[in-house]
Amino acid sequence: MTEVFLAGNSHIVALRTAAHRRGGFKTFPLGHGRYETTSFSRRAGEGVRLTAPDYQANLHRFTGLDSITAERGRWGFLLINHTARIYQHPCWRRFEPAALAHDDSSPVSDAVVHAMVVEDHAGVRAFFEQLRGSGVDFFAISGPPPRRDHYAIDEGTRPEVVLHLDRFARQVWRSWLAAEGIDVIDPPTESIDDEGFLLPELAREHLGNGERDPHHANEQYGDLMISKIQAYLGSRA
Repeated sequence: MTEVFLAGNSHIVALRTAAHRRGGFKTFPLGHGRYETTSFSRRAGEGVRLTAPDYQANLHRFTGLDSITAERGRWGFLLINHTARIYQHPCWRRFEPAALAHDDSSPVSDAVVHAMVVEDHAGVRAFFEQLRGSGVDFFAISGPPPRRDHYAIDEGTRPEVVLHLDRFARQVWRSWLAAEGIDVIDPPTESIDDEGFLLPELAREHLGNGERDPHHANEQYGDLMISKIQAYLGSRA
């Protein structure tokens, strides 16, 4: 049976318990999402080596591997659609996407928003290209929908702006992945409310340090995602 690894940023925590309970997965965090916007990997021999020290240390710790190659298993990487990096910036209280900008805000064109999204994706795009070039069997796993209780909204960014930026970024990713022939597992439709936010009952309440969690999903959401991943893997088998 093919070994399946699920790895990613902090959003992978929501999937970990369900994956362990179901069996058949080795699920682990690579590290902080801050590395995703810049180069964190390189081709090394017949595989890909992670150059961000945290990522490389965790890869070795949880798998015993020093690089990701086509010889070892199938991989799912939860490294896309952490759109909070974009919409949490305080600039969105003064500037808004042109499609929905208020009279008292400065409009930002789709071209500018697109450039921001592509820059945010830079490190992960390069990583995925390296994996493809090495023949690694992998797929992308999306981060969860935005939360209505995110502090960006509490501090003045309009909910409509958060949703617009999130949808825009997800479409940019979806188009790029399709063009590259990379499969993606999107959030379950039953996890999203009528407007596009994560359902409140699927939100993680606190971080490990006890502080309020601003944007992660909980284990119930993770269970739904693992079901989607299992269905995807079953269809490929």
